[in-house]
Amino acid sequence: MKYPKMRPVNACPVMYSGKRMICLKDTTGLAENTVVIPEQVFFIASMLNGKNSVRDIQTAYMRRFGDLLFSERIQEVIHDLDRNLLLEGERFEAHVQKLMTEFKRAATRPFPHKGDTPQYEPTHLRREIASYYRLPDGPGDVPLEISPGSIKGVMLPHIDYMRGGPCYAWGYRAIEALDDAATFVVLGVNHMAGEPFFSVTPKTFETPLGLMDTDRDFV
Repeated sequence: MKYPKMRPVNACPVMYSGKRMICLKDTTGLAENTVVIPEQVFFIASMLNGKNSVRDIQTAYMRRFGDLLFSERIQEVIHDLDRNLLLEGERFEAHVQKLMTEFKRAATRPFPHKGDTPQYEPTHLRREIASYYRLPDGPGDVPLEISPGSIKGVMLPHIDYMRGGPCYAWGYRAIEALDDAATFVVLGVNHMAGEPFFSVTPKTFETPLGLMDTDRDFV
């Protein structure tokens, strides 16, 4: 790559083995690996904007740190970032095409966190969700008295369950009152705010509690 360019990443400082490092994570989630690099290497990564050559990076590095950085070391950093799909280019494009092909061939929409942690095991998950109702801020076991047809939608926080659990429970309690509802439209947040403005899929969704059928006629 003559002018390598980083893809959008989140960069945050971390302590690793007693040293201050920088953690890089793909903001789109298309690249699964989280990369931890020293601050000097992060400086190199920050120079990869599609306009700087290896020589440009060497010059900037010398001005910043006062050390000569060999071109082989810069190429090594570029190779490692590319291998982890954090650079624009053929490797990342091939990865995206592979994901798209696999998704199109799949009979269902896979659950993204499958196998990640025991918290998604069905029995554990049911017990966890039930506990949110019993927390001091939760709705308890008493059903809500809601007139039929009075609820058109429920807005729940986009936050982890450990902090937003009781609020989720209040929303779920309201949803339980919708006995006559045949189709639910679940809106998810698009963090990247890219195109298209919204997207849908006719695929059935995999969840830890079983398959959730999609209303294909509605879609």
